[in-house]
Amino acid sequence: MTRLDNFLSRASASAVRFAERHAAAVVGVSLLLTVVSAAATVNWLGLNTDTRAMLSEDLPFRRLTKQFETAFPVLEQPMIIVVDAESAPRAREAAAALAERLRADDTHFETVFAPGIGSFFETYGLLYLDTEALEDFADRLVVALPFFMRLAREPTLDSMVGVLDDALDERAPVSDTSLTEAFTGIADVLEAALDADDTSAAWEEWAAGSDDDGKRRIIIVQPVLEFGHLKAAQRPMDAVRKAAEELELTLDNGIGVRITGDAALNTEEMDAVARQAGLLAVGASFLVVTLLLMLGLRSSRLVSVTVTTLAVGLLWTTGFAAATIGDLSLISIPFAVLFVGLAVDFGIHFSLRFYELRAAGIEGDAALVETGRSVGSSITLCAITTAIGFFAFVPTHYAGVAQLGFISGSGMFFSLAATLLFYPALLHLTGGTRAQLTKHRTAFGAPVSELPLRRPLIVVVTGIMIAITCIATLPYIRFDPDPVKVRDPNSESVQTMNDLLADNPEAPWTVQVLATDLDAAVALAARIEELDTVERAVTLQDFVPIAQEEKLEIIEDLNFFLAPVGSSGDDVDTVPNVDKILPELGNVSKRLREMARAPGRTPQLDQALERLATALDQLRARVETAADPVAEAARMQTALLGNLPGWLDGLETALGAEQFGLDDLPNSLRSRYIAADGRARIEVFPATDLSDDAALNRFVDSVREIVPNTTGAAVEIVESGRAIVGALQQALATATAAVVLLLLVLWRDVRDMLLVVSTLALASLMTAATTVALDIPFNFADVIVVPLLLGIGVDSGIHLVHRHRMDGLAHAVLSTSTARGVIFSALTTIASFGSLAFSTHRGMASLGALLTLGLTYMLVANLCFLPALILWTDQRIPRTRAVTPRPTA
Repeated sequence: MTRLDNFLSRASASAVRFAERHAAAVVGVSLLLTVVSAAATVNWLGLNTDTRAMLSEDLPFRRLTKQFETAFPVLEQPMIIVVDAESAPRAREAAAALAERLRADDTHFETVFAPGIGSFFETYGLLYLDTEALEDFADRLVVALPFFMRLAREPTLDSMVGVLDDALDERAPVSDTSLTEAFTGIADVLEAALDADDTSAAWEEWAAGSDDDGKRRIIIVQPVLEFGHLKAAQRPMDAVRKAAEELELTLDNGIGVRITGDAALNTEEMDAVARQAGLLAVGASFLVVTLLLMLGLRSSRLVSVTVTTLAVGLLWTTGFAAATIGDLSLISIPFAVLFVGLAVDFGIHFSLRFYELRAAGIEGDAALVETGRSVGSSITLCAITTAIGFFAFVPTHYAGVAQLGFISGSGMFFSLAATLLFYPALLHLTGGTRAQLTKHRTAFGAPVSELPLRRPLIVVVTGIMIAITCIATLPYIRFDPDPVKVRDPNSESVQTMNDLLADNPEAPWTVQVLATDLDAAVALAARIEELDTVERAVTLQDFVPIAQEEKLEIIEDLNFFLAPVGSSGDDVDTVPNVDKILPELGNVSKRLREMARAPGRTPQLDQALERLATALDQLRARVETAADPVAEAARMQTALLGNLPGWLDGLETALGAEQFGLDDLPNSLRSRYIAADGRARIEVFPATDLSDDAALNRFVDSVREIVPNTTGAAVEIVESGRAIVGALQQALATATAAVVLLLLVLWRDVRDMLLVVSTLALASLMTAATTVALDIPFNFADVIVVPLLLGIGVDSGIHLVHRHRMDGLAHAVLSTSTARGVIFSALTTIASFGSLAFSTHRGMASLGALLTLGLTYMLVANLCFLPALILWTDQRIPRTRAVTPRPTA
């Protein structure tokens, strides 16, 4: 053993001896610190729910994002409300009503923007259609003109039936196509009225045609966020749902209102992580660890002392975090679960070594001190190496993981102090050093334990071949920077965002460019649109429609043809004449079916005729079987025709459009493209689906070739991914160099260092290769796995090599308490981390799954490859340094 190794052993033994001799004082002071830490945790430890804080603000792209948000505060942290309806008019009306209600709520919303909705778009909406679409609208409206003219003059059931009867007259100059459209439109209106639905949508769809895209509307709001609360946007989200309910915008009424966007995604993500990686996960980890300790230690006293020590160390760590950090970020929340899984390793090795010495007949207090001497050096070294795996992220720009690394790395030393001081003191006070223990088997299975020792060369060569194979897969390791994919797929915000992406996969991933003014923006947008990767670059100028004069001529023609629609029908008797209407309904229904059976008609027309006949039969039956037929006929007449005047008024407004320019655009739209200082925004849309990482990178890089200083969702995703990958590489290099240097300084033996590092490398390569084989990309939550495994995985190798160095028995190392400690510490760590794998948050789940996978490979490598490597190297190159034997079983 080296001088440093001896020093650590003596220091650990002295600490244990001190704790044993002053047990009451040590326990008292420890519990006092625990109470203070618990109070600090309750009062000071909070949450920072701003997920943007997970990356350093010093990163160039973060600074650009901040500058952009300062110029356009209305675009910061948006919340998107998605309104779905059975028809485009109903979606528009529902979204307009909800937007108006939310604008009045300045407690929860700073701005409310409903694209394409409002008085401006009601007036000028037709000008935003392209010329071909506007001509189609005009053609359809002219076809429906006779129906509208008659109903405008006489809005009664009798008038409607009369129009239908005239339409069936063979002398009427109407084509089959026109008849199909007319009869289908009337059937839609009738069916809506019979189902007690709003018929205004059916009137509009008949005249304008069905617009599937218009059935979904969005409202973009800027919520008032409370980052000091767990769910920063919860109150605005509740306000949206309350407003929708009060307006009866519910699924029962055919309207769906859902919420997504950054604010909603972050709120639901924080809620899921806090619930599943917070207290509940910590409690589950403690329960599983306790059960495994009962299996491994087979002593209730040792288990209770170990678990109590673990809890004390955890509270010391949370108190330290409260005092030094204050607010935890999203990714720091699981630190308690990581602590439980890692810190219990110290207690397991200390307990098993103590158990081994007591079972060998050594007296209690002497066994306690000898335990400190024999395992103190290795658990101290393990605390340092595990902390290195965490601390390696501290100097990186990945601020969220840097915070996690600082807390968890510090926690390893609090756990070490609790193990060397509180544990022996508590064990002494509870009589654990005086209890009689019986020796039980310490080998972990003869067939397995003997394999690496009987055929060491075969095991070593097999390990090398596996490593070479795994190295070949390294170029195929992927990192997925998409933040949506790591969230809970069952949450409303994620499901809604995925629906939006399915409709338009390019829309959310845009690049934002700032120009000095609008003229510069228009010129720059033209250059950007020349790129193959760009579909369009939008400026405020693009909201002024082109070819307005041509479109206004079409609208003017419509005004000429539809002039009679506005005539009054106030002098008409609107009380239904049931005795006249019922026979007419039956007669028209009969004629419709006769026409459908006649040869020479198109299948589409036959289907429309049958639908309309069926609807008329239902209307006739509804009136005829009512208790008061006249009242029922009046009710159905209102349902059918009551919304028609309102729709005609809206049509009249739209047909009154005039030519307009930039200055006429509403301020709610202008403020999203022109900053207060005059700078203009360009929103760049990609030409292809950016679900492919390579396409996303090409899109961002191509735009940056023209404008280096860009921001936006696409840039944030790309640059966040690059920053995180860079942080991973930096942390991995730092942790590797630090662990190698530490082992060399401590052991001063290159061979022993290589034994540990080569085993670690094999397990790490196997973990990486498995992610490739199973197509599991790394993400922003689980990138800490590799450096963390480096710090954790080296611990088992240190324990085994240290025991071999101490006893000098390569053949017996797998039959010691050290080997059993390696097994049970790995199992408890796997069980603790494994609880994260069941999280619905896919980032936390992947973190738990990869840690479990990596630790399993670490366990196999340390129990199979490392012993074989130790024996094989000792056989080829015998050790010249004398070992220092310690009492062992």
